[in-house]
Amino acid sequence: GVLFYYFGTTDLISHIFWRDRDPDHPGRDPAQGDRYADVIEACYREMDALVGEGMAALKPGDTIVVMSDHGFNSFRRGFNVNTWLMQEGYLALRDPAMTREADLLADARWSGTKAYALGINSLYINLRGREKFGTVNRGADYEALKRELTDKLLAVRDDDGQPVVARVYDVAKFYPDADPAVAPDLLIGYARNYRGSWATALGGIPPIVLEDNLDRWSGDHCIAAELVPGILVTNRRVTADDPALTDSGPARLCLDSIDHPPRVEGRPEPRGRKTRRIRIMFSSTVKVRIDKTLYARLKDIAAAGGYASTDEFIRHILEREADKIGDSTDDAEVEKQVRGLGYIE
Repeated sequence: GVLFYYFGTTDLISHIFWRDRDPDHPGRDPAQGDRYADVIEACYREMDALVGEGMAALKPGDTIVVMSDHGFNSFRRGFNVNTWLMQEGYLALRDPAMTREADLLADARWSGTKAYALGINSLYINLRGREKFGTVNRGADYEALKRELTDKLLAVRDDDGQPVVARVYDVAKFYPDADPAVAPDLLIGYARNYRGSWATALGGIPPIVLEDNLDRWSGDHCIAAELVPGILVTNRRVTADDPALTDSGPARLCLDSIDHPPRVEGRPEPRGRKTRRIRIMFSSTVKVRIDKTLYARLKDIAAAGGYASTDEFIRHILEREADKIGDSTDDAEVEKQVRGLGYIE
């Protein structure tokens, strides 16, 4: 059986109380001082105690996995992407002289717009044939504009010289299965302490490019992925070199020897390593004693066959032989099949 439980408290508390542990956050309330500075750490101590209770309840052979899909970082400054695009000449307004805060959907002049932002990290090309009033041709023009925007975004600096953007992801390359009809063309991976502004998320175009985040929502994770990695803690040895969140489902199925559904994303094997057999993310706790001479021979065969490890090769052999016997629970039938395979006389 499987018990899954999602704890959302750590996420919500980190969003709200991060400024209380960050002395340089512009939204920090001096009157409160350090009154709430330990709230996040206290929450994690409670989570740690719960993990301890779970481990104490485990039976031999049970597996426990504690994981998160992201970490956290301070959200001090907001980047008004549409304002930046307008200043750089990629976004045009119907009335450039308007004094109020412009709105993308109401005020943009699409015939003069090449790119726009909606959502916290998403940047869209005004692509001809996709957008109703698209201006950018597919092919070379489209690819060149993405590269140009990427280079310029990576060059954006705050008033103190700090980089605002750490990485820009080309969606077609990083997420090849994304629907190009609706997916953004670029994802902005912000540097530490920065994020897409609140106005950007809804298509706003404020008068300035960068602004302090004075909101209680003072911590965030919508930045460059490598700056806010998640965690993976388990009582099983992790055999994958770079386990990813999408690998957790297939790995869980492998613990019960269930085949990986072909349409489910993720693999229970290390990325970038070619093997003949899918390698499980979590290794079994069951140990089998093998003669040293035999093990040495199996090791040579595994290496020649391109397996990631000798254990993986042995598992492959055992699974293949077990498949030959089938799922019969009748002792006589199993004995007959084992005898037929030559394992007993």
